[in-house]
Amino acid sequence: VIEEGVPEIGAFAFRACSALATIKIPSSVLNIGQYAFASCPKLGSGVVIVDDCVLTINGACPSHLTIPEGTRLITGHVFYDHAEELKSVSIPSSMVTIGDWAFFGCTNLTSVVMNGCINIGKQAFRDCLRLRNLTIPEGIKSIHENAFLGCENLSCVYFNGDAPEIVGDGIYSGTSDSLITFVKRRSVGWKKHGALGLPPFWPGIGNDSRLIEYQDLGDVLIHVVEFSLGDHGSVVDGEVYQIVEDCCAASAPDV
Repeated sequence: VIEEGVPEIGAFAFRACSALATIKIPSSVLNIGQYAFASCPKLGSGVVIVDDCVLTINGACPSHLTIPEGTRLITGHVFYDHAEELKSVSIPSSMVTIGDWAFFGCTNLTSVVMNGCINIGKQAFRDCLRLRNLTIPEGIKSIHENAFLGCENLSCVYFNGDAPEIVGDGIYSGTSDSLITFVKRRSVGWKKHGALGLPPFWPGIGNDSRLIEYQDLGDVLIHVVEFSLGDHGSVVDGEVYQIVEDCCAASAPDV
């Protein structure tokens, strides 16, 4: 039993505890480090969920995984040893934290439906080579550095809420130069700076944004800004999804 009030379970904390059959995860735990419960076969088979936390995978991982509603944490590195098996995942609206490296190396992962999430850990989706589009849900508060490192085919990321905090460096290192991030209109936190009031994507990333053009869409004047998120990237801010549907109709989320 882990006492209530403990905020985090560290990496490798219970790894290879072969006799561990039961454990109580208190609601105070907001993060579970990498491989914390790896090689604990008596905790269960398949995707092991205890007290609303994805702890480990014993045996095969479903290729198309729906994480049950009510689940709030995904342990770090939990899918790494099953990376080639996972092709799609649906994350529930109850999700609080996707742990560090959670989906690292899932090279066959083509679909991530993120119905909810508050924190995305560092390198959480690193080297998800077949992932092309991703919608970040409203309510996201923080994304840690290099969350999408090496996602070389990622072309469109849609933010349905306000700007999150970026913890560490940029999140898009090793992604395509053509990657576009779409910001939903009337969202806030995309800070402005300089004489032209151009927004860098997130505070603290740097002031290397540069104006591409202004577009007059009837009574709404929007600006299109290219910016750096570690390596590269661009953002469209304003009447976003009307633009998205023109250029990425097959993948644009419904609004």
